Amino acid sequence: MRAVRTFRGRNVYVLCLLGIFALSVLVALSFLEFRSENRERIQAVNNAYLEEIARQSNLRISIRMNAAIAYTAMFAELFSSVERLTGPDAAALLQNMAGHYDFHDVRVFTPDGKGRDLEGSVRVEPGEPWFQDVLRGNHDVRFIRNGHGPDNLLFYSPIIRDGEIVGAVAGVYDMSILSRIMDMSYFHERGYSNILTSSGESVTTSRHTSNIIGGSENGLEAFEANAVMLDGYTFEGHRTMLRDGTSGFIRFSVGGYGRTAYITPLGINDWRLVTIVPDAVTEDICDPINRGALSFSIKLFLAFVMSAMLISFIIFRTRREVEGVNQERDSMADISPGGIVKCTRDDFRMLYINQGCLELAGYSREELEDRFQNVFLGVVYPEDRDRLTALMRECGSEPLQCEYRIVTRSGEVRWILHRMRLAVEQRGAACLYCSMTDITDAKEAELKLRMSNERFLIAISHTDDMLFEYVYATGRIMRIAGKGASLTEASLHEAMDEIGMDEESRKAMEGVLETLRSGEASASVVMRSGNGCSRWFRVTLTNLFDDEGRPYSALGTQEDITELKEAELRFAREERYREAMLSKTIASYTVNLTRDRLLSRYADGEELGVEEPDASAAARFRKAVEVSVHPEDQQGVLRFYATESLLQLYAAGQGETSLEYRTLRGDTFIWVSASINLLKDPASGDLLAFGYLTDITERRQREAELVYKSERDFLTKLYNRSAVEKRFSEYAASASGDGLLAFFSMDLDGFKNVNDTLGHLEGDTLLQLVARELESCFRVDDIVGRLGGDEFIALMYGVSTREIIERKAEELCARIRSIRMAHPRYSGVSVSIGVAIAPEHGDSFEELYAKADVALYHAKQGGRDRFVIYGGE
Repeated sequence: MRAVRTFRGRNVYVLCLLGIFALSVLVALSFLEFRSENRERIQAVNNAYLEEIARQSNLRISIRMNAAIAYTAMFAELFSSVERLTGPDAAALLQNMAGHYDFHDVRVFTPDGKGRDLEGSVRVEPGEPWFQDVLRGNHDVRFIRNGHGPDNLLFYSPIIRDGEIVGAVAGVYDMSILSRIMDMSYFHERGYSNILTSSGESVTTSRHTSNIIGGSENGLEAFEANAVMLDGYTFEGHRTMLRDGTSGFIRFSVGGYGRTAYITPLGINDWRLVTIVPDAVTEDICDPINRGALSFSIKLFLAFVMSAMLISFIIFRTRREVEGVNQERDSMADISPGGIVKCTRDDFRMLYINQGCLELAGYSREELEDRFQNVFLGVVYPEDRDRLTALMRECGSEPLQCEYRIVTRSGEVRWILHRMRLAVEQRGAACLYCSMTDITDAKEAELKLRMSNERFLIAISHTDDMLFEYVYATGRIMRIAGKGASLTEASLHEAMDEIGMDEESRKAMEGVLETLRSGEASASVVMRSGNGCSRWFRVTLTNLFDDEGRPYSALGTQEDITELKEAELRFAREERYREAMLSKTIASYTVNLTRDRLLSRYADGEELGVEEPDASAAARFRKAVEVSVHPEDQQGVLRFYATESLLQLYAAGQGETSLEYRTLRGDTFIWVSASINLLKDPASGDLLAFGYLTDITERRQREAELVYKSERDFLTKLYNRSAVEKRFSEYAASASGDGLLAFFSMDLDGFKNVNDTLGHLEGDTLLQLVARELESCFRVDDIVGRLGGDEFIALMYGVSTREIIERKAEELCARIRSIRMAHPRYSGVSVSIGVAIAPEHGDSFEELYAKADVALYHAKQGGRDRFVIYGGE
């Protein structure tokens, strides 16, 4: 073993390293403490600023809301002088009220709930909470949740005449106005605000907010479902602050990002203003300060490290000079081939061992010390130890050589050629100097040669091929073993006559023999017999030479390769087919199904090569399918390319298969036709798959265009009647019974007047506008079609209630009524709608259409621009 060397400067070197480590820990701890204190101070400043911002927002909202209430009360006093609250004077006063404030709607009501707005008569249910409150003489504001549009704020005030409440006036705010009031640019526009009720319901949010509370949900539930409370704050404490109307801070995180919120009562109803700022604002302020502190700490640390490195360099240079001589000696031993060992004669303890010996045994010096206590015999194969021990004890000054086995660290057994000699050192100690050479390969070659001879003798007795010897001197063939001929000895021509060799094959055989006579070591020839049925043979001949190097005979084998030859011919035809297909395909590949390996791949006629040729072909295809194939086609494509499926096809006698699917080409999905031909490799017998991908996108697009044109109305691009009936039939066949089906039959009112006054071109334009309105009104899965002229139809699936159908019909009337055209003489159109509902009014298309048409007739007769549901005329 190499001796452990000591040096006086070792302790100084260790102390330097410990000093650097201690200083780095001290600098790191100081920086972390500074960073924490710095963040706390900046967080406190931000909290104070956040509290001030919340109070300013509170004041702005309160002023605006109280002004709106006062404005409503002022107009209530004006309305007290109007005799008829639903008359023309009231309408003029409403118009004045709407024009001088931000109300988007104003209304006046009598105590029985009747009233009017800017467009006409309206009505409120007397039981509405706000209406009951105003009739009790209260001025206030209410939050109105609107399920079909923006939420609103309702400001109301009683109309008092001679001490008696004779009505009420109400102004409606769009909630977006309140959102604008809440918008304040603070914390670099990263702060935002919410208004919640004491129960946690969301009233509104500032417009630029992207928080977790939606405008139409319970804000407290959304908050508790997505947030995690921090720094000891709890959800229960948060709910208590909302309920009791107390002001204060809370800390929470969403998605791992911390936030600070200040909650304060708004002074309106039970509303609470929640102003929020993300912790990232604090981090943005802290980061420049922290970076400066970190830079100073690093510079201080580096100054000390450079001093320590200078000291270490001086120590290292001195130590290296001392070790130079020893390293030169060890290097000479390490680069010598094989192993070199010096050991004691009495207990065979190793005093020195070179790198080559360590690599041979696979152990490190430390492992030899720990496992074998440096005793050389520890690595020797157990059955060889006694023999080697005896030889080493007998060894003297004359070199001694022997062979034995060792067991490496990995458990491998290797053969060693061992040479040793005894030497007596100056101090009188006798040591053995040993060299070891790995002869494992030579031993294995010797064993393989012996086994090969044995296998050859066994193969001769079991082969089905004919084994023979051709003697040059006599020109005769002698059969040694195997099948294939009835003659045990015959001339060359007799043997060729027996198997019916054709003339071309005879000449080839004679040419091979002539080549062998000239001294070639071996040669082979493929021959064909024409004896009734055509069969192919491969004859392989190997020369036997005398002492002077002249061939005296040739050992030969005759192998029937008929199946292999036929497979080669089929394979050649496939290659020609492949070459022709490459000019028509966008990609092709060859896969060895037996070994699950990709052999080749082409794209656009160019060979791409195969990366990682030993990787599983099935795994490659699965990955390619997941990345490139359209999600809707992936399962079918995986089954198509599955190795088990292709093997079963070939076993069933089917050599071809194909599939059409969508795959990515660049950034776009295209349609391809994939075809696979299955053939066995004539050389190995493995089953090969030849795949070809052809772009059929244009054909599929033409087919899709034909289907589209056959189903669509030429003018409006809506479904035609046959397409609507087809989709109705598909729905009826697959319907699960969930929900109602609404059948809308629609006819335009006043369309003939448009055609007569503006012309057919304007009429066609109007029909196209109507079609777009109808499409945008219905869901994507609903069916909208044109039956002809100005008659339209729509099917609405899965409707839960009759009320939804009625609202949809009202929406259709409003949308058609709102259509505008640029022509100055366009006077507008409306729509009359008849509705039938399945299954109440029938299950077939004809039945529902007939009843919807009856309802349409009643809608026309009832004044048009309206809808009628069948049975409710």
